[in-house]
Amino acid sequence: MSKKLFVCSVGLVMSACQEAPLAHEPQANTRLGQALTAQGTTVQGTFYDFEVVGMTGNGQVHAATTYPVIGNGPSINDQGRVAFVASKLHDGESIFRDNGSTPLNLTGSPYTVYESPRINTAGHVAAIEETLGWMGLRVWTGPDTSTVITYGDGSSGFYPLGPSVALNDSGQTAFIANSVASHTPVVATRNASANAPFYTRQTFAWVDAIAMDNAGNVVYVHNTGVDEDPRILVLAPNDLSSATRIADATCFSSIGDAAGISPDGRIIVFYGESNGACAIQPQAESAEGVFASLDIGGPTRKLVRLSGVKVEAQGNGDGTCDVGETCRSGELGFDQQGNPFSFASYITGSRIGVAHQQLGAAGLADDSFVVSIVGTPNAAHHQGRFSAQQGIWTVRADVSAGSAFKLNLSTPIPVVQIGDSIGSEVVASFGSPYYVNPDIANARVAYSGAPRQQARGDHRVVFYAKTTTGQELVVRSEHLE
Repeated sequence: MSKKLFVCSVGLVMSACQEAPLAHEPQANTRLGQALTAQGTTVQGTFYDFEVVGMTGNGQVHAATTYPVIGNGPSINDQGRVAFVASKLHDGESIFRDNGSTPLNLTGSPYTVYESPRINTAGHVAAIEETLGWMGLRVWTGPDTSTVITYGDGSSGFYPLGPSVALNDSGQTAFIANSVASHTPVVATRNASANAPFYTRQTFAWVDAIAMDNAGNVVYVHNTGVDEDPRILVLAPNDLSSATRIADATCFSSIGDAAGISPDGRIIVFYGESNGACAIQPQAESAEGVFASLDIGGPTRKLVRLSGVKVEAQGNGDGTCDVGETCRSGELGFDQQGNPFSFASYITGSRIGVAHQQLGAAGLADDSFVVSIVGTPNAAHHQGRFSAQQGIWTVRADVSAGSAFKLNLSTPIPVVQIGDSIGSEVVASFGSPYYVNPDIANARVAYSGAPRQQARGDHRVVFYAKTTTGQELVVRSEHLE
């Protein structure tokens, strides 16, 4: 089913956010109430269609979901395949990979704790494994078929390992650890070839998350150990021989824990709180928001704001808040009295992801990308488009095809919010209130495995949710234009 969003009128890196009517009567975001009892049950919502790929309790969707789902860090690739962690009854945890029907048990190892698995385009899955005093990073290529990348018991030079890992389409991995040699936290990378060396870079304090593009470049929040500049967002090459500052105290008073990077490395997205010292377009509705660092060619990257933006209230009507024009809040729209809807807060410790469609010439020109956001609106929409509860959102950005850089932002849309129904279940939480970790990917392939032609803005989001009845779900959602 096509899901049409309401789009803002936008100018040069600026959103005017004028709502267009929905194609059908406004309603609750995830409205249908059929029970989740059949394999592959799909629930239709206003902006997204949903399929439960992992579920606890009775009335299971898939055979593998006779097991309680644990953890809130599922992962999805461009083929729509999902990797998640579940615990078998009276046994340990396993990693499951959705295979278009019944998820495959990749690991099958009892009494094992796996952290936030990451899946690449080939369907290979990387995760941290911990069992009976043993810790390691593995990459699984099939059921009970895996390669140990490193041990976390000191024998490989690392003890312990952090929960965050990255895996790209070339089989390169990145992870967080303490170095036995230096007794300090490090970021580490390793290429996929046999006996490849480890590259490390000191961070002085524990890093919460790491992301990697398909060239092996990594992005993470680096701790310098210097009080006046404690945290910077950096981009480093695969061998970690250098680090480029993406965001630091020059422009930001704080930076979120878990940045994301597109497979080609051109787009880096992150939560941040601006200190007001830098003129970042579009104009800010609040200091806090979601930002992107874009490689648009040339020696430096371009920093833009994707959420927490102001919109044009009075001016020439081109969607840009030009000098001398009046701007106001309202990036999520306006109520019947003209009061603005906007994000009241964000969960800045959560994973932030980006799905990038390369649609034009080389570079970002004519491309489109969608970013996942975890935030709470300041009020409920009067037509039921969203509630005032915490939720997972997406915002789409289209880059102009012309030689001059121009970014068009759509109105953010909710994927799912607390209080929404998914079939017969009502969402109570997304796991930890501080770390909601959805994942986002393009929709290049149908769930059947057949290639499909993507429209601009097509994407999928996977997330973990706990319901008011105590059920735990891993849900794959799809938005097709």
